Amino acid sequence: MTSFTTIDFETANSDMASICQVGIVTYENGKETDRFSTLVNPEEPFWQANIAVHGIRPHAVRSAPKLPDLYDELRLRLIDCYVISHGWFDMHCLARSLAKYELPDFERRWLDATRLVRRALPEFSQRGYGLQNIAAYYGLRTTAHDALNDAQTCGNIVLRILAQTGTELDDWVELMDHPQRQQKLSCDYGKHAYDSDDRSDERNNQQDPRTKKAANKTRPFIVRPKHQLDVEPNESGPHFGESIVFTGELSIPRDEARIVASKAGFKIKSAVSRKVQYLVCGEQDPRLVAEYPVSSKERRAHDLINNGCKIRLIKETEFLKMCQVQPSGETALATASRSGKEEAVKITPKQWTTLNPGSIYRTLKSKTTRRASQSNENSH
Repeated sequence: MTSFTTIDFETANSDMASICQVGIVTYENGKETDRFSTLVNPEEPFWQANIAVHGIRPHAVRSAPKLPDLYDELRLRLIDCYVISHGWFDMHCLARSLAKYELPDFERRWLDATRLVRRALPEFSQRGYGLQNIAAYYGLRTTAHDALNDAQTCGNIVLRILAQTGTELDDWVELMDHPQRQQKLSCDYGKHAYDSDDRSDERNNQQDPRTKKAANKTRPFIVRPKHQLDVEPNESGPHFGESIVFTGELSIPRDEARIVASKAGFKIKSAVSRKVQYLVCGEQDPRLVAEYPVSSKERRAHDLINNGCKIRLIKETEFLKMCQVQPSGETALATASRSGKEEAVKITPKQWTTLNPGSIYRTLKSKTTRRASQSNENSH
């Protein structure tokens, strides 16, 4: 049976480089042979939302080693072997931390245990494959959000799947290198997608005209497209099965962020709920959040986190790195509705960076209109 190592990180805040605890467990021939765990001084502030998840407070890590102090230990345990984590979050944590301290990277083969779970257990292929849920399925006793215990739980799940299916890890590695099913990116402009900001606009439209007129004098003018981009998640993406929500102003058009997320496999949600794994927090206009320092989506996320939900609050830069965004000459496929018939229209990366969501829709509409007129002229 192939040897492997499982790993889990806890972080102090939304920055994936703010590691405050690490847990590593080594397995050889189907048995646990070694374990390692330590608190880490992230040299960054702790967010209350993160403390509510793992219970680690700033005073607990004051005398703990910093990540550069642990570099040799991590390299020794992870180099040239299969490294398994439950989800891609931990992979990004290590990569971001090495970059933060300008430490040299090293060879390792990273595997996502959720992809193994989804392929081996059909009942969890689409949802319910979170660490605690699968642990309960196998009757494993766990201590949630303790790095060492989470790493052990991940390893025990892998061992049970291998034993249950009579396979070895190498068999699954080869299978996971191939997508479950090829799926083209589908972008539907025909559907009207509301998010929480649209609902607030709808409520605003139902106000008394005099109240609305008075409010508009102090409310900033914001252009919001009537049609928002609706995309289907890429089943071959590394984050397929995970849900994401956006809040605040991003440096890129919101519809471009939706395409980036969907290509990485994310399902885009309009509101924060227990089924959401990530909330991307952009810049907030203080005139829009009233007396609160954060948006209603972020407040809702904090409430859920305090009640035990594992929702990650991340910055836009972290989101883009998770999606492994790189400039390329590829074109994004979108569809525009014309006379009840959808037609594919290509939008180049340059256009995405220069057009806002509203003008993107107008561009698509004008392209299909021109094609319709050309088609009519050719028919005559």
